[in-house]
Amino acid sequence: MWLRRLCCLLVLGSFAFSPGSSLAASPFPAGWVGHWKGSCDLIPKTARQSRFATELIVRPKTATVMDWILIYGSGPKRQTRNYELHPEDPAKGRYLIDEKNGIILDAVWFSPTLVSSFVVGKTHLVARYERAGKTMRITIDTFSTRPTRVNRVKGRTIPSYRLLRRQSCKLHL
Repeated sequence: MWLRRLCCLLVLGSFAFSPGSSLAASPFPAGWVGHWKGSCDLIPKTARQSRFATELIVRPKTATVMDWILIYGSGPKRQTRNYELHPEDPAKGRYLIDEKNGIILDAVWFSPTLVSSFVVGKTHLVARYERAGKTMRITIDTFSTRPTRVNRVKGRTIPSYRLLRRQSCKLHL
């Protein structure tokens, strides 16, 4: 009897997480199309501004390219960044974010998260975009490119980097 119940649970569970179900991860990038709106918090808070409006617009531009438009702030401080998301090798989860100014960033899809890592000046940024249903979380962690400490263990050098700031965003469709 317990074996029959276990089989029923396994069969029902497989339907719950099938691609057509609402619990399954949305296909990337087509399943991310939409106008996402919400806000971002800067951690630690700054004296200037610690929370600001944020939007992400994802929409098809061509058969393979998506508009990836980030909008920060509102009113006169509103900044629009008209980026594009290009497939590089989708089978391996490799994408490119073209900032349309000569900068192209590598991004990797690790379901359900798109991750990009890049350096600007003396700052290393790691950006994560993650969708869960009708919620999009964007986290951008900022580190110094200078190690806060350097460990030397058994002939190896292992530098350690302190997190300087986090931009934590929650957007909704």
